[in-house]
Amino acid sequence: MLCDKALDNTLDDYDMVVLPGGYGRADAMRDNEQFQACLKAMNTAGKYIAAICAAPIALDKAGVLQGKNYTCYPETKEKIATGTYLDENVVVDGNDIPQARILRGPGAARAGAAGRGGPCPGKKAIGKEKAHKNH
Repeated sequence: MLCDKALDNTLDDYDMVVLPGGYGRADAMRDNEQFQACLKAMNTAGKYIAAICAAPIALDKAGVLQGKNYTCYPETKEKIATGTYLDENVVVDGNDIPQARILRGPGAARAGAAGRGGPCPGKKAIGKEKAHKNH
């Protein structure tokens, strides 16, 4: 995944955000108030949110996992207070918006990218100028 845009004050122009895994990155996304505000706004607006590995700790703090199913890197689940953990490689919570697509770890990224659990919709996604739908 390549970043092609620095975070400014908003992610309003995007339909989807993908949070990369890794403890340092996940902690930084959880602890950055500006990023947390962006996640909350995307969630409220019904936009698509995806997370890999340890990144669901950032979703937890933003309230995105409230009432949702999720998966994460196994050691991370003890750090998450909301949502329902499922021991699966890929979890897509519901067909309604907002939809969270969460991958357990790097090994599950291929399954998530292949659209298991349904397509990833969107016109723009961080990391690509144009997102592609999987059919």
